[in-house]
Amino acid sequence: MRIASISKAMTGEVLTALTLDKKVKLDDPLQKYAPAGVTLPPAGQSITLLNLATHTSGVPREMPGEKPKDTPSSSGPMSSNAGAGCPAPRTSSPRPARPVFQPGFDLLADALSRAAGKPYPVLFREKITAPLGMKDTTFTPTPAQCARLMEGYGASPCVDTTAAIGSGGIYSTPRDMQRWLQELLYPQNEARRQLRDQTLRMHFQRADLSSLRGMDVAGQADQLGLAWVRMEPGPNAPEIIQKTAGGGGFLGYAALAPRNDVAVWVASPAAAALTTRA
Repeated sequence: MRIASISKAMTGEVLTALTLDKKVKLDDPLQKYAPAGVTLPPAGQSITLLNLATHTSGVPREMPGEKPKDTPSSSGPMSSNAGAGCPAPRTSSPRPARPVFQPGFDLLADALSRAAGKPYPVLFREKITAPLGMKDTTFTPTPAQCARLMEGYGASPCVDTTAAIGSGGIYSTPRDMQRWLQELLYPQNEARRQLRDQTLRMHFQRADLSSLRGMDVAGQADQLGLAWVRMEPGPNAPEIIQKTAGGGGFLGYAALAPRNDVAVWVASPAAAALTTRA
């Protein structure tokens, strides 16, 4: 099944891996990785990789124009959508945080690809899926994988989803998701522990932001990290680091309670989930 916006958390992990490799810095401007002749954004303060990964870039939710046929969202490479409908972020802190930007994470994936000098699917495989043996996690499912595709309510077709490569294009399985979440709880070695710690690090407090919209779906968002959202512990709830998702016919939720050694991933057919929440 397509895990939709949980893909963003994996994009954040690739970003972390490249920062540890000293290929990029979180405060690098997106402009540094733009194609020749492209200015990002067209005016105002520069957008950083951290802005893209924490929903604070000001990039709109969708690109203007008609969505390409059989694609899960309207996005694309930096050269084709750079600057289109892309306001600069606030020039002074605090910044606004807006919901689940699609193009922002696709621009981030494109920038990471350029920084690493290799296609993003190759980079994704090297940093995420290969070390964990996630053989069914991909942007380009085979006919055999498509034959096993779980179908939710109003499911999208089983197609190449590289058009949403950083924001929501990943296909995976429960077994692969278990491997990924288990690694976030129990890293294999010290290098993987550093990767985990930096991936789950929070970068903005709620009070740091001038506004916050669409981020309280699963509960109050107290801190924002690299796609992940942290909810502080309360009298009847532990600290939770979570990411919500919706797409491919399902609503999804990945959550970690690190101090309780618990991780969960839930996917429910969209219509049933909406009925339950109503």
